Amino acid sequence: MRICLDVNIWVQYLRAQIAGKTDTSSQTLVVFVRNMKIDEVPVQLILPKAVVSTFQEKASEQGAPMNVIARVVDSLISLAQAGPEQVDPFVHFGAETLQMKDKEDAGVLAGALAGGADFLITDNLRDFENKEAQVFDTQQTKLPDGKARQLSAIIHQRPDGATVVVAHPFDFLEWVREGRELSPTMIREHYSLRPLGNGNTQKKK
Repeated sequence: MRICLDVNIWVQYLRAQIAGKTDTSSQTLVVFVRNMKIDEVPVQLILPKAVVSTFQEKASEQGAPMNVIARVVDSLISLAQAGPEQVDPFVHFGAETLQMKDKEDAGVLAGALAGGADFLITDNLRDFENKEAQVFDTQQTKLPDGKARQLSAIIHQRPDGATVVVAHPFDFLEWVREGRELSPTMIREHYSLRPLGNGNTQKKK
């Protein structure tokens, strides 16, 4: 299985490490890619250039020491190179062809697709929604301020058939705990498509 972790996951992981926390969702996800497996399924980290460059920027803005940032970046590159498939880090293609509001998000999604990622895991789901994607509402969760938040799984598919599922860490880890098949098929079978803005339902592919 090929997994791409978005910038916010790596930033949350760094915060948790600095704060001395354990077993957070970001740390659990990093354990998967570090151990290169989920249960008995081999895991390969996909590392788009946009993830690395944005991580360096965000971590620096939040006051992380440069030597710590450098160590984390070196670790990311090593993880991608040492994975079961030894995928070339910094894969990238055609971000400009994706209909995305944010250029950085387009770069991350483009890199995930180019690297053949099965899942792109992020806390910023809405950033990856566009009119070409299939959006499936999954579960509601509570934010630290007590407000409810609707989570979703977003399926992007290129004309050549390459597909990546954009998922929230809470959903992904729940699917792992429940032993579900981690695939677009599982999502299409278990969840309903979100209605489009015009009131029509998206068409399943």
